[in-house]
Amino acid sequence: MNKELEQKLADLKSCLKNLQSVAIAFSGGVDSTFLVAVAKEVLPQDKLLVLTAISDFFHCEK
Repeated sequence: MNKELEQKLADLKSCLKNLQSVAIAFSGGVDSTFLVAVAKEVLPQDKLLVLTAISDFFHCEK
């Protein structure tokens, strides 16, 4: 990984740690998947809430 990307990742981790707790709207796409993975690295489990909506726009098998 190049230094610029390493710095951006470090900045993201620092930002998440400073928030202390986070709720992330998880779509299953690359962006939200990456954000959840990084948040899981830096926050305790009880400080991370990941949400997925079920509606006419998101099909869910029952």
